[in-house]
Amino acid sequence: LVAITYLSAGLFGAYAFARLTGITASPLVGASASVSGLGGLAAFHCWKERVNFFYFIFPQPGYMGFAAWPAWLILLIFSAPDLGGYLSSVPDVSSVAYGAHLGGTLWGAVI
Repeated sequence: LVAITYLSAGLFGAYAFARLTGITASPLVGASASVSGLGGLAAFHCWKERVNFFYFIFPQPGYMGFAAWPAWLILLIFSAPDLGGYLSSVPDVSSVAYGAHLGGTLWGAVI
């Protein structure tokens, strides 16, 4: 299931990027949509379970460490920058395929 999700999320992410962005000079390189799809799959598979993750805001005690939050909340936290980046990006200027990330995450959640 993981391999199928990885490959299909990459394809769906590329499709979402093409549909959301249209004709653009922005590159579509890498496997970020596939990795985002795995994140979406994991979050929906473990929806209410607490997941340990490392956070880093600033290199001082209290601003970095480990936390355990529900998977759905972590999915929202990690998807928010992609949504904000997509909504605020100027066509042909951004070098990040935010639409591909969002499409991959959505596809992983659907699977």
